[in-house]
Amino acid sequence: MALKLSDFFKVEGDPCYRIGERKGELKGEIKGKKKTTLTIARKMKSEGLSILLISKATTLSIDQIKKL
Repeated sequence: MALKLSDFFKVEGDPCYRIGERKGELKGEIKGKKKTTLTIARKMKSEGLSILLISKATTLSIDQIKKL
């Protein structure tokens, strides 16, 4: 029977594993916030609000808003 690395230690307890896990969580949070921001900007644009106002409210660039 071949020994595996997990026979010697718990991967989840390794500090490098936890750092990588947290980085993944942060990337997910950022992606979710970006998606929400784009959804809000689309709604604002469909309501006829000015691109400049949408840009100020969402921090998206004017070019990003024009592409929506």
